[in-house]
Amino acid sequence: MVHGQLPYRSLQRLLAVVIALHNAEEGLTAGAYLPRVREYIERVPALRDAGLPPSLAQLYFALVVVTLVPALLVGWATTGRESIAKREVVAVVAAALLWNVFVPHLSAMVVLRGYAPGGLTALGVNLPFCLYFFRRSLREGMLTRRQMTLALILGFFLLVIAPLLLLL
Repeated sequence: MVHGQLPYRSLQRLLAVVIALHNAEEGLTAGAYLPRVREYIERVPALRDAGLPPSLAQLYFALVVVTLVPALLVGWATTGRESIAKREVVAVVAAALLWNVFVPHLSAMVVLRGYAPGGLTALGVNLPFCLYFFRRSLREGMLTRRQMTLALILGFFLLVIAPLLLLL
């Protein structure tokens, strides 16, 4: 650790804070933007019957789940004896957050031609945090390139299946 630098475990724990901050922004702004999203979806025939967007209540429930589950995973992974598997779990969570910047947030901002719920923290906090997290993880030998690649693949898979799991 470089003098004055946040310890690696603290950096891992900060991931849960970043996720909570992002989800709070999304929750606070979603109500004002859901009608615009509904209008857009109605104009796209392939999306009309997809059950999108969720209701505000469904979105709030999902935001609570996708805030608490990563926080619990990060809490478990940063408590007790350190292990490679625990570092990899945190890396997968960070990778899902990184992919979340692009799909759905950046893509929604392009489609809506401006702000989309969660867009400010996605681009201004999540993206730089995740890039720093992975760069530092590699630099300090906490993750190998192979582990990071696998985390990025699993993180994308997690981002894709998480909404499906919430529908069960």
